[in-house]
Amino acid sequence: MSDVVVRILVESCSITELTKETYCCCFQPVQIWGDDVEVEIFLPTAIGTKEMAKDAAISAVPLLEEELAWLQMNKGELGKAMEWAKERAEEWIWDDPDFVELSDNEGYVELDGETVCVPISDEAFLNSLFLWSVVFEQVDGAGSFKMSIELGNKPDYFAGHRIHMDIDEHKNFVSQGL
Repeated sequence: MSDVVVRILVESCSITELTKETYCCCFQPVQIWGDDVEVEIFLPTAIGTKEMAKDAAISAVPLLEEELAWLQMNKGELGKAMEWAKERAEEWIWDDPDFVELSDNEGYVELDGETVCVPISDEAFLNSLFLWSVVFEQVDGAGSFKMSIELGNKPDYFAGHRIHMDIDEHKNFVSQGL
């Protein structure tokens, strides 16, 4: 167990019925990687009433806090799994009509008032990442949850598109694309 703690305020829990099959429980944003992040839990309506779903979400909070603490500590591991995204960002920059080519493999463009050079260093790409949202989806009746994250970049390499990643049962980041 780590010393990193991420707390979800259960008092902020609100629940809505998204579809006939799914409830969505939202909590007040939490701090991860220095940014406020939305946390949502998707539960099957088969669980019962909205109030029962809310109780189930609140009872899952300790497990979800552990998962969020793990995420807080593993941004570096995420960066290793996102080489494809860094390469895609470089492709988008090369295709930008304002791109200034300096040599066959170097250049720059202004994004969000910031000069962005290619190639993009691993450190610069990792530092550009921020969490947009974290979603937990109940996958069975035993309280097991699948975690998915949406990420953005500052500067915005992908023109408003978000990067979607799942975290599998072995704590591997699995790309779901842009």
